[in-house]
Amino acid sequence: MASLRGFYQLVRDVHLYIGLFLSPLVLVFAISTIILNHRWDPEPTVSKEQRPVQLESGLQDREQGRRLMKQLGLRGELRVARRLAQGRKFLLTVGAPGSESRVDVNVPEAMAQITHNNRGSMGAAVFMHMMPGPHKPRRLLEWTVLKLWGGMADFTVYSLFFLSISGIYLWATIRAERKAGLVVLGAGALTLALIMIGFYRA
Repeated sequence: MASLRGFYQLVRDVHLYIGLFLSPLVLVFAISTIILNHRWDPEPTVSKEQRPVQLESGLQDREQGRRLMKQLGLRGELRVARRLAQGRKFLLTVGAPGSESRVDVNVPEAMAQITHNNRGSMGAAVFMHMMPGPHKPRRLLEWTVLKLWGGMADFTVYSLFFLSISGIYLWATIRAERKAGLVVLGAGALTLALIMIGFYRA
C-alpha cells in the first residue's frame, strides 16, 4: 500500500510540474491554432531596399546563401538558396518568427533587391506553430534557435501523451470522481467518434 501511495504521489507531482512547465508553450500552440483556423494571419507590412553584395565563385548554393545572409545582416532559417537564369540571378529567402525576407540578386551587377515581409506577433505565433514542420526534419535545420524550438515542440507533444495517460490514472484512483469522469471521458470519445464517422462518410 505504501509503495502504491508513493507511486501515486510521484505521478501526481510529475503531472503537475510538467503541466506547469509546458503551459506557456501550449498557450502559444493554442493561440496560433486559433489564428490558423480563423485565418487571422495578418497581411504583411512590406518594405524594400537595394544593397550591393559580394558573391564568391565556387561556392555551393546554400553556402553562398549563408555568406549573403551574413553580409546583409539577415537572421533566421535559410529556406531557399539557388541560382536562376543560368546563374545570372540568385534567390535567397530567410524566415523568422513574424518576418520573412526575400533577396533577389542580380549577379552581373552584384546588386541585391531585398523585400522584407513583417507579419507581427500573430505571424510570429503561426511561424512557431508550423516550424520546423514535416518537410524539413530538425537535423536538417541550420538556425540553432529553431533547432531548440523544434526540440521543445517534440518534448511538448510527448509530454502531452504522458499528461493524458497520467491524468486518466490520477482520475481512476479517486473513487468519488469515477462516475463523473466516465461520463466526461465517454462524451469526449463519442465526440471524436462522430467526427471521424463524418470524415469517412463525407
